[in-house]
Amino acid sequence: MEDNTSFIQQCNLALLPQILNQAIQTHPLNCQPICIDRSRFSDPSNPALPIYTTLKKAGCPASPDGKPGTIAELQAYCEDDLSDHPIALILYEEPTDSPPMAVVVPQPLPECRLPQFLESDPDLIAHLLQWLQNLAR
Repeated sequence: MEDNTSFIQQCNLALLPQILNQAIQTHPLNCQPICIDRSRFSDPSNPALPIYTTLKKAGCPASPDGKPGTIAELQAYCEDDLSDHPIALILYEEPTDSPPMAVVVPQPLPECRLPQFLESDPDLIAHLLQWLQNLAR
């Protein structure tokens, strides 16, 4: 098997789910792989809800305890409610640009990787416009 560097050089990680699904057609598995792009997490320190949402979209049953709000709750859901569903989570980070999203916040969010603009910035509108204009380039 090739090393990770060779894989990344040969394909865009944005295509990882499709490439994996194609490979599974010729190499069937006893579990369902579920690929999750970590670059889409708005809060990388607590990705419980986006992971849960992806699991539900992949056909996993709803949690009887409601949507998990923490990693501990997500782990309990996986261990208790998905024990009969053979799944494998594959977290990857797409190196391409994500959809344009930014947040206007009262103070910087250290764990948020989205562009941030302070609501108290006297030039907030000018900075937002500059960011939007840079997207078009």
